[in-house]
Amino acid sequence: MPKLCDVEAIWMLGGVFRSFRQDGAPPGGTYLLEQVLPHGFSPPRHIHHNEDETFYMLAGEISFLVGDEIVKIRAGDVLCAPKGVPHTFVVTSEEGARMLTITDKGEFEAMVRTAGHVADYDGLPPNTGEPTSEDILRLEAACRANGIEVVGPPLAAAA
Repeated sequence: MPKLCDVEAIWMLGGVFRSFRQDGAPPGGTYLLEQVLPHGFSPPRHIHHNEDETFYMLAGEISFLVGDEIVKIRAGDVLCAPKGVPHTFVVTSEEGARMLTITDKGEFEAMVRTAGHVADYDGLPPNTGEPTSEDILRLEAACRANGIEVVGPPLAAAA
């Protein structure tokens, strides 16, 4: 029998992450998140030690740094970032970007839930400028707790 998924919008570092989970599903398994990100959004360079990430672009353009290679992706493109490989990205399109992120263990989804907070409404959060030191500390702690290691600055800062 088909089951509906729970959808929850989470704000983190200026973006909105919509988590899709099957109602009552146990932890683990495949997770799907939709990311809606503003122009310039760039997470710190990081490594997922236990799960692969697959990105499917719905709208906009993003430059990814995966290992030592820069790859630009646009709507319809799919990019894989295997576990153990450092990566980051920056949203380069003025209108922002929208992509689906698929992981195979749920650690990324758990990190987003821990580092962010449930959105006040379904859309991008108000522009609050650069992340605060408290935001960065919360993100780093959430990463450590979920098998993700921060290994460098955001791509925008590194460029």
